[in-house]
Formats: sequence, structure tokens, C-alpha cells
Amino acid sequence: ERNVKIVIGSPRQAIISNYSKNEPHVISTPYFPMPYPRDYGIEHILTCESENCQVRLDFTDFQLGLTSTLEIFDSNGQMLDSYTGEHFRPPITISNGKSLLLQFRGNGNTGVGFRGEITFVSSKQLKEDRLVPYTDCGGMVSGPGGAITMMNMIENSTDVRFYDCIWIIKPGNNYMMMKTHISLRVEEFHGMASRSDLTIRQGTTSDAAEIESVVWPNNGMSKESHIVPVLTGYYIRLRGVFGMSSKLAISYSVFNYLNCYIGSEFLCGNNHCISIRLHCDGFDHCGDGSDEPESCEEDWAHLQNDRRWYSHKPNYYFPKIEQYPDLKTATGIFIISTLGIFAVLTALVVLLY
Repeated sequence: ERNVKIVIGSPRQAIISNYSKNEPHVISTPYFPMPYPRDYGIEHILTCESENCQVRLDFTDFQLGLTSTLEIFDSNGQMLDSYTGEHFRPPITISNGKSLLLQFRGNGNTGVGFRGEITFVSSKQLKEDRLVPYTDCGGMVSGPGGAITMMNMIENSTDVRFYDCIWIIKPGNNYMMMKTHISLRVEEFHGMASRSDLTIRQGTTSDAAEIESVVWPNNGMSKESHIVPVLTGYYIRLRGVFGMSSKLAISYSVFNYLNCYIGSEFLCGNNHCISIRLHCDGFDHCGDGSDEPESCEEDWAHLQNDRRWYSHKPNYYFPKIEQYPDLKTATGIFIISTLGIFAVLTALVVLLY
């Protein structure tokens, strides 16, 4: 019984995101944010004690081992969905009845775990748009640098949309071996509806130390460059209502000091060594502007591909850029290369004999 936890509440205690003074019920794997045991299993029973009440489940963290599973069941016993470590963040779940059942199994694997916020809502509260924001955004950001951008998200001037996005900036193992720090700066955050907020934490979980919070329109952004060790990473959460003029831009880069590789890296004026891909991309990744000199304008005029594309197009879903756009392209390149080699070998045989 020790691995069954019950959460009971009512709409009187309900909250909507961070727009209420009350705090939500929180559930998590044991020892979060430390890894959970490999053989761990637990059930959470979430029940509303009032009539005409439903359960709302919102995950703020979801970093499971690849084989670990979380299954969510509705009040009638029907499985609503099943998730593994391959999922970045499940969408917000709202029960059809008065309860939800969560079954978690480690299955011989481990990870940071999950953390979820539970609220109990009435039928009237369910009609509010803020209860079900658009969460198909965000993800694990593991590249050498670039920008998270959101603009032109709304086509009609009379429409608005509430976004709840989470990004975790955590470079891949190959960058951790070569780089020492991550730099991040909020470039733009404007045109939002009231009470839209952006939070940046030093670490990769929602309970990490907050280093910047921007609320529109109450306070402005600092434009300060944050620098943390590469193993620390960042946790970013946006909860904002977008209209036609809304815009978000966050630049980031993985770097070390000096010791740049010629041809693949760029040495900034402040001795930051960043990826050459970030040179003249429209964002100041160095922090001193040395990677975006005036000569970049001449370079842009001769480029076939627009290296500044995410400065004017949305780039908010990760993984976004891969070496090849899709598997078909990669397969096509492999076949063409193989045929080319075969043709060269055939020509050599004909010439020799």
C-alpha cells in the first residue's frame, strides 16, 4: 500500500496555472529531481470529492528512462494514454469523470522522473481557455547554439492563443566533452496579452533556481547574458497569450574559452569559442557583438540559404534541425553515393581491361 498515493480535492481549491494565490497539488517520482530507483513502481489516484468536478493534470517535468512507462486511466477504467522516456512532455490531461489513475513503472531503467500539478475544476471553469493551453511546443534543445523564436503565430487579428511551452537546454554528450559553458539571453518578449510570463531557471528541472522572470507588460527584460556550466543547463517555461504582434526570441550558445578549431569554430572578441554556424546568423551569441559585425550584411547578400531564417520564422519545436530533413532524403543520398562509387569502379575496370 505504501506505493499507492491518493490525492483528493475540490474546485474550491482549484488553481489555473499561476493565476491564483493557491498552490496546486504536486505529485512526483520519489527523490525528484534525483533519479528514481530502477525497480520502482507507484500508483497515484486523483479524485475530486465534489459533483460536476473533473481532474486536470499538467506535467512540469517529464524526464523518464527510455523503458520506464506512465499509464493514465480515466474514471471509467479506460486508458487515456501511455508514455515512455521517448516523450518530452505529455499534453495536459482532463478527466471525463471525477478521477484519474496514474500507474508508473521504472521497468529496470532510471531517470530524473516526473513532476505534475493537479487541480480540480468545475464545468464552469472548464469553459475558460486558460485551462487548456496549447502545449505542442518546446522540447529538449541539444545543439551547439541558435535561437528559440515564436512570431507570426496568429493569422487573424481578432484571434489569440494561450501557449504553455517548456524548453530544456542541455547539450549532447559530444558538446559536453568539448565545451565548458552555455550562454543564454532573452532578445525579445513583447506584444503579449496581460500576465504572460517567461521564466528561466539555472538547471534542467522546474525546481531549479530562478535566474530571470519576465512578465508582460509589468516589467521589462534585462537583456542580460546568463552563463552557466555546460553540465548545469537551463529550464525555460513560457506561459503567454499570443496575438498577431506577439514575439519571443531567446538566443543561446555552447562555448569554451580559447582553443578554437579552425574552420568549424569562431573566436569571439571576448575569447568565447562558439560554433561557426552561429557567425552572422542574426543573433549576438558572443555577447559582445563580435560574431555579428557590419560585414555580415555583405555575406548575407551572397548566401544561397538564409542563415538568419529563425530571426523571422518560428523555431519553437525541438528537435527542429537535423543533418538531413527526413529519412527519405538520407536514404536517397546514400543510394546516389553508392551508385556513384559503383559507376567509378566499373569505369576503372573497363579502362584496365
